[in-house]
Amino acid sequence: AVQAASAALVDARVALRHLLTNPALGLPVAWKELGAKRALAAGLAMLVITVLLAFALIQLSDGFALVRPNNGAGWFKLLFTCVGSVGIYVAVLFGARRATGGTAGVECDVFMIGAASLLGDVLGLAYAFLGLKNIEVLIALVQAAWCLAVIQLFIGMTRIGGVREREASLVLPLVLLAMVYGTKIVFAAIY
Repeated sequence: AVQAASAALVDARVALRHLLTNPALGLPVAWKELGAKRALAAGLAMLVITVLLAFALIQLSDGFALVRPNNGAGWFKLLFTCVGSVGIYVAVLFGARRATGGTAGVECDVFMIGAASLLGDVLGLAYAFLGLKNIEVLIALVQAAWCLAVIQLFIGMTRIGGVREREASLVLPLVLLAMVYGTKIVFAAIY
């Protein structure tokens, strides 16, 4: 297990190197370099890093006091919220890609959500350090991250997932809405 986790972190670094130099078009380059199996491991590693960072930020920053756990049950609630949201993202993307004729497997969806989760990491860090007193900066960062996520998902669906551009452009807004409302449902059900 330690060797697999170590290899997954190395693969995540490969993907991150591509995404840092080109946040959208680096996705298919990283996929091609890694292949499906290693890209799945990299996507899972990025998602685990995202969940661990979320736990650290919630615990250490005053900006997340609303959801900060204060007992074991609170930690489980937070864990289920994070894992449930990620599961919804992957399921929605998988379903949309399959419904539109995508040819790749679930590895593609996990890899795309893992890459997009890094944008959420940046937003979480920005919120933790800037707080609500810098709301204008936070709004600008949210807009930039949202735009990058849309581009990443579109490129991932078309260049990795095998979905034609026309279908991807039609289904992507529905995918994003389903992800947002899915997260809202998970959060409301748990909290």
